[in-house]
Amino acid sequence: MKVLLLAPSKSIHTHKWALFYKNKGIDVKVVTFPDHYSAENAEEVDTVQLPKLLPGKLSYFSSGFALKKILRQYKPDILHAHYVSSYGLAGALANYHTYYLSVWGRDIFQFPQQGSINRKIVEYVLKRPM
Repeated sequence: MKVLLLAPSKSIHTHKWALFYKNKGIDVKVVTFPDHYSAENAEEVDTVQLPKLLPGKLSYFSSGFALKKILRQYKPDILHAHYVSSYGLAGALANYHTYYLSVWGRDIFQFPQQGSINRKIVEYVLKRPM
């Protein structure tokens, strides 16, 4: 089995998920943005950086082609994205199946309350087929 974990590699949560998969004998690769990259964690788990071509949330839209290329090359059984408001958006835009999304507090409780665009992002991501 192969899992592509789409999440910030410097997050302890991402690293624990990746090690869990790896220790279960699952081939795992972490895909992250350069500003979320951890060289230390990448020593233990294969990690690829997505290009960050635009600032802020726009980078999640602009990463689509690079993410789709990684998905085509790696051919994971599962795309597992973390955080609705960021990597979950990139994962939803990739339109890959089988897709899992891990939701964490702020991205579902506070982020959509900060404006109609944020609310629409959350609605779009949560409505995507998994």
